Amino acid sequence: MGIVKGFNPVLVYGGAYSTMSIDLINPNTNTALTGIAFTDDMTLLGTGMKLANPVAFNTGTCGGTLTGNPGDASFSYSGGALPANSTCTLSRHHFQRRLQCLCHRGLSHQPARRKHQQKL
Repeated sequence: MGIVKGFNPVLVYGGAYSTMSIDLINPNTNTALTGIAFTDDMTLLGTGMKLANPVAFNTGTCGGTLTGNPGDASFSYSGGALPANSTCTLSRHHFQRRLQCLCHRGLSHQPARRKHQQKL
């Protein structure tokens, strides 16, 4: 399974909001994935990133549940399912306490949003 994170906007000023999108990718051509779960510690991207109020969690077609409280620096996802050879997108809002560009730290820059892919 692959995970691609993106931010829009990429440059966030102190007190401003951004939306993080998380694409879940199942490259398996014959195997569906169930029970998808993870916790994202946003402090790994730098200090000051917190869940917004309201958080506005959206599981899209991924199903499952996103959990976290406004002001938290992490959130969790559980109960997701992904058919073979498919993609779905999760999203949520966060805010920055200080100026921060979400386009560095060794991650590739894409138009309108930064993406970070990791394999699980």
